[in-house]
Amino acid sequence: MTDNLDITKIDSVENGLGLTQKLKSELEVLINECFRERNMELVPDYFSLPMWHNFEYMLLLQDSQKDDRIVGGLIAFRIKMPHGVDFMLYDKIFVHPSYRGNGTYKDLISRARQLDFQVTKRHYPSGKQLIPAALRTSEEKLSRKYGELSDYNFERINNKGEKRIKYFVHLLGIRHHATKENIKQHYSKMQDIAVYVGSLLSTLPKIERDYILAK
Repeated sequence: MTDNLDITKIDSVENGLGLTQKLKSELEVLINECFRERNMELVPDYFSLPMWHNFEYMLLLQDSQKDDRIVGGLIAFRIKMPHGVDFMLYDKIFVHPSYRGNGTYKDLISRARQLDFQVTKRHYPSGKQLIPAALRTSEEKLSRKYGELSDYNFERINNKGEKRIKYFVHLLGIRHHATKENIKQHYSKMQDIAVYVGSLLSTLPKIERDYILAK
């Protein structure tokens, strides 16, 4: 990552769940710019979805040479699985096309994993293991990059909505939860996480072609 880029955070404890309308609007425009080349657009009510009750933190990638303009970010939620392993969901990882390269995606994920130590300490004070994390993408090229950082990868077909979507689900920091004694149970829990993440409704659906032309 270049020297002019800094990563700052918005934390659910320090900042609460309320994001300013100005920030929401700025992020919505930015996320749509980041995914426009893939003909994807953020659902209008994204920042009002129930999942925001599980919000833990947000990372903002900012350009110090352009008045700290936000050019990327990562949004993380803590998911509590019934009878399973709690995990962090990196729901959105986005970088403006002109700022990609130089390891920006990897830097965002690495910083997120550092913050997950704080999340683990906050919610699981008696626990000794770092909470695992999961993310998904429908882009195979991007999935290969994430594969360099993840422990396990799964391919899932999402049948929710009008179209079938193939997702690549990546799990991070979960390998150390396995032992010789619990390997079968461990793999079963990994699959549970992959199924859950892969089945989430898309919040970045494809824009229909006639809609694109109309715009």
